[in-house]
Amino acid sequence: MQLGAGETVHIRIAGSIDPETEEALSSSFDFFVGGGLASGKPDQETPKPVQPAQNTPPPAPPETAITKSTFNQQTRLAKFRFSSTVEGSSFQCKLDKGAFKPCASPKAYRHLKPGRHAFRVRAVAPSGLTDGSAAVGRFAIAAPKRRH
Repeated sequence: MQLGAGETVHIRIAGSIDPETEEALSSSFDFFVGGGLASGKPDQETPKPVQPAQNTPPPAPPETAITKSTFNQQTRLAKFRFSSTVEGSSFQCKLDKGAFKPCASPKAYRHLKPGRHAFRVRAVAPSGLTDGSAAVGRFAIAAPKRRH
């Protein structure tokens, strides 16, 4: 591609994919080609260089960790504490096949049915980015012993 004096070209550089929007993360900047003495006449006005757009990296999504878990077989209680790598994050929790719902640390579940369970928690950063891989805590509640 050849540019003539006074023409501007827009260049877009695509990067990785945003997990939330599934769109390419990108940056763009402009170049301005000034005139010269090709016509034998100096430019009337010398163009000012175009500053490149700020190429700041997108914020990183938060990572969630379960920091402590406690289980009480007799009361069929499970309790979890968790944290995020991004300060000010909120959280969403779910137990087994339920839907993610807003929650806070610590999160407790009472009167659980006997069997295997999976607790999942994910952080949501103030920017709106959500941890794409929720932290998982797997546990089992024993069936009550039968009296004879």
